[in-house]
Formats: sequence, structure tokens, C-alpha cells
Amino acid sequence: HIEDTEQREKIAAALNTEFPSHSYPITERTARGLGLKVKELDSAINQLLLKLNEYYSEMAQSAITDYDEANFHNNQILSVIETNGLQIYYQNDRDENYIKEERRWQFLNDESSWHKVELVDGVKSTSRLHIA
Repeated sequence: HIEDTEQREKIAAALNTEFPSHSYPITERTARGLGLKVKELDSAINQLLLKLNEYYSEMAQSAITDYDEANFHNNQILSVIETNGLQIYYQNDRDENYIKEERRWQFLNDESSWHKVELVDGVKSTSRLHIA
């Protein structure tokens, strides 16, 4: 939404070259220094966002069950999409086995899939989501 082409390119270049990764946190002061229009976040909204981040962090925890050095079970939510009354997420749910002779992993008992959780008339409904 910045009309000044030179300023847009300067901001884009800084964001792409001056920070170690895409997930690197940019503070309000840093964003202002880059030339971005920033306003202070309401404290109540900030608290809600921190709580939401806590929920997502818990959902995304990797749950690995080691059987031995060449076999383990991987269960982890990798992606979450939400809107009012609807949550869609992809869950990794599979056994992994290392084939030493071939120097590669193979997946077994793969139950990984998309899931849909929706609120219908105040009742939570959970199902697998099949995407074609």
C-alpha cells in the first residue's frame, strides 16, 4: 500500500536481506525504522494474540515415539486454518522406518490427513477432510 516505488523496494530489500529468517521477529521500533506504518497494539488484543499463539504452539508440538534407532512414530499437526466456527488442520500420523542398506526413510501405517472441526448448532463435529 506504499505508493513510493523507491521506498517499497528499500523496505522489500531490507526484509529480504537484513534478517536471518522469515520467522525472525520484527519489533515495532524496527518496523518504524524500515519505514513501515506501525501503530501500537491494544493491550487486550495483544493478550488474546499471545494466548492464541500458546494454543497453536501446543497444537504444533511434535509427538515422536521412538521404538528403536531405526523406527519411530511421528504425530504432529503441521498446518492450521481457522475461521468462525471452523478449523481445518493437517496432521502427520505415521510410522517411519530407516532402511540402512538404501540409506532412506520409508513411511508405514500412514494415517496422515486433513481434519475438519466445525461448530454446528453449538455442537463440535470432527471429521476427516478429503481434498481432491
